[in-house]
Amino acid sequence: MALMFPKGPTRKQDKAKKKRREAMWIKSVREHVLLRDKACRVCGAYDSHLHMHEIVYRSQTRGRDIEERINTENCVMLCQRHHQQIHEKILTITITNPTEGANGKLEFTKR
Repeated sequence: MALMFPKGPTRKQDKAKKKRREAMWIKSVREHVLLRDKACRVCGAYDSHLHMHEIVYRSQTRGRDIEERINTENCVMLCQRHHQQIHEKILTITITNPTEGANGKLEFTKR
């Protein structure tokens, strides 16, 4: 006997579906940012493994949609060394034109 009102997806299934959707979005943004930057935005090195860095960290944008949190205006490609320096607060990124974000010119300063 079939249920008259079948159960919907479980919370675990919903979370897994959301995680897959977000992973696909991040992969797509990474591809676009890689096509735009082609190399490290700081030194221009064509490293075999470039890192995508979010200028406004994910921890600061929790609760927002993934499309708003991770996009080409907020992401840059960096070599491993410069990515590490940014997280160690040795290097900072300044967006010169807020309407363009990372799609425009950026300034990098060492402390």
